[in-house]
Amino acid sequence: MAEVRGKVTDVIIGIDLGKMNDYSAVACVERLQKYKSWPYEDECLGEPYYHLKVLERFPLNTDWVKQAYFAQAIYEEIKARWAEKKITPDIIIDAAGVGAPMLDMFKRLIPAAMGCYFTSGHQVNKENGIYYVPKQQVVTTTQIVSQGRRIKFGQGITDKESLKNELLNFSYKINQETGYVSFEHGKDSQKDDQVLAIAIALWYGEKGSRGLLPLPKGFRNSLGI
Repeated sequence: MAEVRGKVTDVIIGIDLGKMNDYSAVACVERLQKYKSWPYEDECLGEPYYHLKVLERFPLNTDWVKQAYFAQAIYEEIKARWAEKKITPDIIIDAAGVGAPMLDMFKRLIPAAMGCYFTSGHQVNKENGIYYVPKQQVVTTTQIVSQGRRIKFGQGITDKESLKNELLNFSYKINQETGYVSFEHGKDSQKDDQVLAIAIALWYGEKGSRGLLPLPKGFRNSLGI
């Protein structure tokens, strides 16, 4: 039987921007695809899996300009690390808590950056480098990857068991009166930012990189954006 191996096909950076009094976090995952050894190297097998290689948190109350430069430094370091393999990292930023102006500042320093806004809808849409993603999809994607044991933690990741539990307990709640969908996490609320940064990267690795329909006319206005 041919040996089954895996190779890195994508490197994805997820950033969760918290408000000024909240933590912001950066997560970097390597997306690996299993494949057969020669002569079947072009034949991909099964679902991809992920290695969490970087997990950083911005110091609390760090101003936005410093956060943007910090994110840029991390992105450029990872980009240089993979240049020889001709892999350019994807970077996606959740800016729902801070709004479009902050996202624009990050994108000026990191032109490749894509934005992400979570919605209570059911369909993923994209416009001008910004994804509009149902919260349910982010949660279920994270659950599927975590429960399927398709994410591994690098040596530099601390408190792995606690982080693993946070990912397994990542869920959402629907307000029956308003229909508003909110994220819920495990008991360790201090890791909310890290979990969401990882979830963004996993969602993009599983769903976001696929072709999406253009944003319907009037969609942004309906969200109040």
